[in-house]
Amino acid sequence: MAWIRTTSIGPSRARLAVSLVILVTGAWGCDASPPVQPQKPASGTVQLSVEFGGAGNDRRLELPWKSEMTVFGVLESAAALPDGIRFEHRGHGETVFVSAIDGVANQGGGENARNWIFKVNDTKSNVSAGVAKVAADDHVLWKFTSEVE
Repeated sequence: MAWIRTTSIGPSRARLAVSLVILVTGAWGCDASPPVQPQKPASGTVQLSVEFGGAGNDRRLELPWKSEMTVFGVLESAAALPDGIRFEHRGHGETVFVSAIDGVANQGGGENARNWIFKVNDTKSNVSAGVAKVAADDHVLWKFTSEVE
């Protein structure tokens, strides 16, 4: 015959043990961090102006702004519209170069040669349109000009 030894714990120890079990199991199921809020989609618009300097009809468009949008991305958005802007380019990212808009091509070098330049909020950029970022409510201007700024 085997002897079974039983140990009796007092009521206060039993309550303490039950409280510890509840506390430990409850802590695993609890998260003290605030609930995650869904991110709001990027909103806003970008104004696009294309000035042909007499070589074509100027265009003005309001386009939806997207997070991480670039000046080149603004042109791509305009091209996607039913009566959108057509443009030619080469390269991508930091090497993108826009060579024509709506059939009006850069004229290259020379004293009175006109070429496409862009400005964001009236400021000429020193980087490619493929990396120049735009923010919501910015104004992008593409201008066919002989200006050297």
